[in-house]
Amino acid sequence: LVFNHPLMKNLGICEDWKHLVIGDKKMTKWSNILRDLNDDRFSTQDFYNIVDILNPMNVTNRTKRRWLRQMDNANVIEDIGQGYWKKKLKILKSGD
Repeated sequence: LVFNHPLMKNLGICEDWKHLVIGDKKMTKWSNILRDLNDDRFSTQDFYNIVDILNPMNVTNRTKRRWLRQMDNANVIEDIGQGYWKKKLKILKSGD
């Protein structure tokens, strides 16, 4: 198997790398929420409802909206318009 074009390039070492990765707590939170949502399409309200079910403490709508935007910026989900979203990445377990 030969690739003519590399999928990634090593351009150097980043001294401030922590902002480039998603932490364990956040990834666990995101995967728990995404696991209960439809793969093809889900609404903002569906997301809000799942967050309310999974989080025993109250989470404001502003925080829920921020979580959606963070997931969108990380290319985990995609905004498909009119308050609907689509998953872009699969949740993989260790060994997959």
